[in-house]
Amino acid sequence: MLAKTDDEEKARRAAWAAIKAKYEQSESGEWKARESFQGADRSHPIRFRAAQQADDSGLLWEAVLIAPGMSQGYPTFYWTDEVLEAAVAVFQGVDVNAYELTADFFTHLPIPVIEVMEDVKRYLVAMKVGWIETTWYEAGVGIKANIRLLEAGRWLSDVLKQGIGQGNGDVLGLSIDSRIQGMEVNVEGSSIIWVTKIISASSVDVVTYPAAGGKFLRAVAAINNHKEGTMDREKLLALIEKAKPDLLKGKDRAALKEDEILEMARMAMDHEAAVADAVAKADADAKAKAAQRAAQSTAAAGTPPTLDQITEEIRKATEAVEQRAACARLLDTALGDELNLPRPAKRRIQKQFKDKIFEQTALDAAIKEEKDYLAAMSIPGTGLDLGDQTRFSGGIGTLDKIQMAIDRTFGLKKEDAQGIARMDDSLNAAFFRTDRYAGNMQVMRAAQDYDGFDQIPRFRGLLEMYVALTGDPEVTGFFNRKALSADLRAMQDITSSTFTYALGNTLARRLILAYRRPDYGQDILISTRKPVKDFRQQEAVKIGGFNKLETVNTDTGDYNEIAAITDEESTYTVTERGNILTFSRRFILNDDINLMMRMVDQLGIAAIWTLADFVWSFFVDNATCADGTAWFTSGHGNLGSTALSISTANTAYIALAKMTEKDSARRLGLLDDLNVKPYLVHPPDLRSAAAAIANDEIYYTSNDLTTRTANPLYNKVVPQQCSLMVDTTDWGLILPGNLVDHLEIGFLQGREEPEMVVADSPQSEQTFIGRRIRYRISHDYSGAVVDYAGAYKAIV
Repeated sequence: MLAKTDDEEKARRAAWAAIKAKYEQSESGEWKARESFQGADRSHPIRFRAAQQADDSGLLWEAVLIAPGMSQGYPTFYWTDEVLEAAVAVFQGVDVNAYELTADFFTHLPIPVIEVMEDVKRYLVAMKVGWIETTWYEAGVGIKANIRLLEAGRWLSDVLKQGIGQGNGDVLGLSIDSRIQGMEVNVEGSSIIWVTKIISASSVDVVTYPAAGGKFLRAVAAINNHKEGTMDREKLLALIEKAKPDLLKGKDRAALKEDEILEMARMAMDHEAAVADAVAKADADAKAKAAQRAAQSTAAAGTPPTLDQITEEIRKATEAVEQRAACARLLDTALGDELNLPRPAKRRIQKQFKDKIFEQTALDAAIKEEKDYLAAMSIPGTGLDLGDQTRFSGGIGTLDKIQMAIDRTFGLKKEDAQGIARMDDSLNAAFFRTDRYAGNMQVMRAAQDYDGFDQIPRFRGLLEMYVALTGDPEVTGFFNRKALSADLRAMQDITSSTFTYALGNTLARRLILAYRRPDYGQDILISTRKPVKDFRQQEAVKIGGFNKLETVNTDTGDYNEIAAITDEESTYTVTERGNILTFSRRFILNDDINLMMRMVDQLGIAAIWTLADFVWSFFVDNATCADGTAWFTSGHGNLGSTALSISTANTAYIALAKMTEKDSARRLGLLDDLNVKPYLVHPPDLRSAAAAIANDEIYYTSNDLTTRTANPLYNKVVPQQCSLMVDTTDWGLILPGNLVDHLEIGFLQGREEPEMVVADSPQSEQTFIGRRIRYRISHDYSGAVVDYAGAYKAIV
């Protein structure tokens, strides 16, 4: 017997494990290659059927471990109800692990260098996420289990909940490492394993990144097989040399193959084999008794199936699997985007046919039945399902749902509708309040009324929308109340103008979404947004600052009145801005809804660009400020004339840091706070220079790249590109608007976003005026420069 030094003991254990990875001892004591052994170790991939959460903690889940019938993947197993029912206890208490296999790690677990294997074991223990708490069998379903997750495995519960919430109950894969007995059967050229017994299960693993189409198989060859041979070869040869050197006598060690070395190592391990034999004998006795009980059970149940019967049963099961897969593809195609049915209707059909074998005619009949049902509940001539109104808040009727359907047709989402519903102007009044919009319907409901917004189906197009609210399928321009749905006919306030106003409400909402999308940096300059009630002249006032507080001796005197401060005013008057957007009858006849959406989006972008251009014009054109002089002058100490560089930008930074207050003449100290970072504004042409000033820690003061100098502005300014600065060399430095009053912008009646309303109200019984629908966009504002002290500009 070999002395058990540390290295030799490690090599001995590695050799024995490597042998057992290739060979297995049968109950008769004979050693055989694992590929030919009935009952070899197998890994069986399954899906985690997280059908329900078993308790409120979220850490106990019910799962189907193995279902009867044909498994997916390769190798393919066939599981009978009898085998699964008999194996329920095998999975009791088995650990559930989660680990990731990558190209640098293991694709299976043959024994590598022993130190690496020990690291792997520690890794696996660290990634244990739970265990199988209880198991039972359910006829027709398979082996079911309650899986208890550890607190550290709560992420797994979160993933399952998210998958179920999004309709994917099979979100995670599991792999069972189990030892089974079975026979290999060839069915129509395919090899299938008929499982006769599940002997044991070592673990159930969550496969987060499946290496082979969602399957984790112990028997798959490792990616790093060649490395594995190199790692163990020398230690195996050393062990053989020490234990039984005559096995290597006369052999060319370099030419020995891996299988030859393993065979010699097995022969050298007789003393280990003797111990293993004793254990195997005891195990064999137990297996014999179990086999005897199984044989008695089989005899009681009747004659065991013949090979032909097994083959036929597997053939039928294979055919059923293929038919179910074909039906699943057919169902997915039939319920695709081309089918004009609401999602709830599609879900009902899917639930009816999922995982079943069916004929095309049965599916077609179910779809037709669903369509017929919805047609009875819909507006005549349209596919809009008015549906069950119990999902919505009280008071929401047919017309409200049609307005929501128009919103959805024009691309608005639930969060968009709720956000717009909460919009206020700067006078704290609702932006979409009914008294500001002409028409005979509620413009916008409360935000909570949109909870069921996503359940409202969309219209198929502009024409369907028009017909629904006018009863005029030929687009003649005349309102036909008799052709409306019963719900709409009963409403007294449905008129020829309803379509025009409903469409206008939605276009106004989409306009605001488009208006908010671009950012031209105008908010850098706007310090104050002021609600203005009318078109009278407004004053933007700059006031001075008080001097230091005086020292007072109340024993001899009293407090003195502080010196008065002065003010300066800039004036402005709100200017009206707007246009008319016209849609002709052709838009509706041609169903040009996409073109209409693009036009409204471009109108919203034009509105925000107009505001940004107005704001930046004060900076670009060096407008007059409150003291009656230009914003940027040498007298203000905020005007430069040299090109952008680290040196000139630092000069601008120092100039802003030295700015003084009106009246008191003390320094404002606006850059003493290290958290304050001015915006380095520049045209696109100076993008590289601005980025270097903001982000480079050092720079070179000569062209030989030898004189390194620390950048004084590193991480102290924020580069801000401005496409409205058309001069390619001008640049500036601007402090945040909450520190200095740069610009005051006044919005008429506090409405900071543009409005879109009907320009011409249709006449009685007519839906158009001159075969056109016209909408007016308006955005009314103006402003002025207040204080020069927060900005610096270089006019190069």
